[in-house]
Amino acid sequence: MSDGAPVESERWIAVTQSKYFDAGPTFSRNGKILYFTPNRDKFTCLWAVRLDPATRKTLTEPFPVKHFHAGPRYYSTYPEISVGPDWIVISLEQVQSDLWMTKFPE
Repeated sequence: MSDGAPVESERWIAVTQSKYFDAGPTFSRNGKILYFTPNRDKFTCLWAVRLDPATRKTLTEPFPVKHFHAGPRYYSTYPEISVGPDWIVISLEQVQSDLWMTKFPE
């Protein structure tokens, strides 16, 4: 721990590769999983990586938790993630258009 002070870059731990834009890192409540929203598959889906709780080093490769490829919901920006003891909340926007047609009275 650094007691709120900046941590020297020599102590930083790489969790993902820098070839992707992995946004919004959020730890699970027990610190064993790090969730994030990358653009790995050309969509902004929810991904995670399992971590050693003591060292914070990765135990697994990043894996998808939930894909958002289809349907009217998408991310226009990288969303905030909220993680609870047994839930994850992500705010998705819904895009929908309606076209209505009518005849004017004569």
